Amino acid sequence: MDPNQQPQDFSKPNEPAEIPPAPQTEAPGQANGFSQPPLPASDVSSNPEITTPAPQSFGQPTEANPQYATPHPAFPAPEVAPVGQPPLASPVANTQNPGQLLGIISIVLSIIGLSVVGIILGIISRNKSKAAGASATLGTAGMVLGIVFTVIGFLILGLVFMAYGGIQQRAQTTMAQSSASSLLTHAEAYSVSNNGTYPASSADIDTSSLSKDIKVVETTPTSSKEIQYLQCDGGSSAQVIYYDATEDMVRIMPLGLASSTEACA
Repeated sequence: MDPNQQPQDFSKPNEPAEIPPAPQTEAPGQANGFSQPPLPASDVSSNPEITTPAPQSFGQPTEANPQYATPHPAFPAPEVAPVGQPPLASPVANTQNPGQLLGIISIVLSIIGLSVVGIILGIISRNKSKAAGASATLGTAGMVLGIVFTVIGFLILGLVFMAYGGIQQRAQTTMAQSSASSLLTHAEAYSVSNNGTYPASSADIDTSSLSKDIKVVETTPTSSKEIQYLQCDGGSSAQVIYYDATEDMVRIMPLGLASSTEACA
């Protein structure tokens, strides 16, 4: 044992050795070399103005700094379909025209002569197309063509009736003229057999050769189915009168010295 060594005191526990404090460095912005001494740990925990960041576990998202928040886009972001579902389909404009077929049919029927049916189908086509918000051009075309061809059809039909009426009138006039000529021939034959004297009435003339539709009357004929026989000047002359339907007048066929313009009294 060293005589200069001090005896150890085992009556008190060993005190920890003092650790010298770390040198303080001057923080940026501290002017003139003045720095704030560090606060003890007890002061940090007791001071409400001083907060320490909470510890974060690995894998948890951190809050974004409001100063660097992501700006909102100028255009809305496209919709994203949920996982396991098909992508959203973009809306497609409805281009179906429910009145298109009827419009085509109305045009065809108007052209082939069924214009009245074409007008009806054209109107139905227009109503269906307008109700669906589609174009009504075909329905309008069918309706207009139907009206035009209907008017033309009525005009043609009127002309046909007029022509048919004229043909009928000419045929009836021809038949009346032929019957009057036949009656005239029988009256001439009677005159030859009776010394130039014509029959006093149609009863003395053979009318069997006349058409069954022709009737011999005692008055002025009013239709092409009537003819009249007149004795003039005491039997020295005579007249046969028939109706001309085409000219709407009576015509006189004279015998002997009778007039061809005025009936005998």
